[in-house]
Amino acid sequence: MPPRRATHRYFACPPTFYDVTYAINPWMDPSVPVDRDLAWRQWTRVVARMDELGARLHFIAPKAGCPDMVFLGDAGILCGSRFLCSRFRFPEREPESAHYLESFLTVGQEVITLPEGAVLEGLGDVCVQGERAILGYGPRSNAAGFAALGRFAPFLRVIAEVELPDPRFYHLATAVVFLDDDTVMYAPQGLTPAGVAAIRAAVPRTIAASDHDVFAHQACNCIVLGKHVLIDGYSQQLQAELGELGFTVEAFPASELKKGGGSVRCLVLPEIGPS
Repeated sequence: MPPRRATHRYFACPPTFYDVTYAINPWMDPSVPVDRDLAWRQWTRVVARMDELGARLHFIAPKAGCPDMVFLGDAGILCGSRFLCSRFRFPEREPESAHYLESFLTVGQEVITLPEGAVLEGLGDVCVQGERAILGYGPRSNAAGFAALGRFAPFLRVIAEVELPDPRFYHLATAVVFLDDDTVMYAPQGLTPAGVAAIRAAVPRTIAASDHDVFAHQACNCIVLGKHVLIDGYSQQLQAELGELGFTVEAFPASELKKGGGSVRCLVLPEIGPS
């Protein structure tokens, strides 16, 4: 029997022009070459597995001169027929915005732009589960961007707001992920004590990822489809913890993508909103 297709859509962009040609986070080093063939294979494995698991996948065409487009999770916020287009903090990524505006118009979305001064990099600093959201205040998004998100998606209820003081955790997506309605996995290494306390108070169950799982595998930068967790790699401890909750953990090595500072979750832009 074929898998039951998910209600929400997922958008992705192939790594045709992916490269590390500048450094806008501590993981990027233009002197370290990217194996593009391997990056293609790593990306393909992820999207193929998502398709097998029933994800409704759609694809945005890449654009030359936009090497970070493979990290489509930063493109904007997709909700029903509307798309809130990102405005990026760094000028190196700003050419992506015009391409996203055109691309999502082409697929029939109503495209909304951020007001002047607002900075929001898609789901990079917004962790969403149903109608609940956790916001991350770090080097990439600002309060005006989050205010615009609130107007765009007024159904979202913010259950925690956390600071990202360590530049290695430049997006909330590197530090926090919902595993299900009741469970959040987080990287305490990238949060303040107050942020950890806020997350623990916001949900019934939390899992703190170890140093190894965070720094070797970007554990929180994973894709969760039902009871399947697609992740760069994992320790036996993390596999056991997630297994006790009924999750199947699947490794999708993302060595080339991590050279750009991202990992598995950054590759997709999931639709938010009611099913």
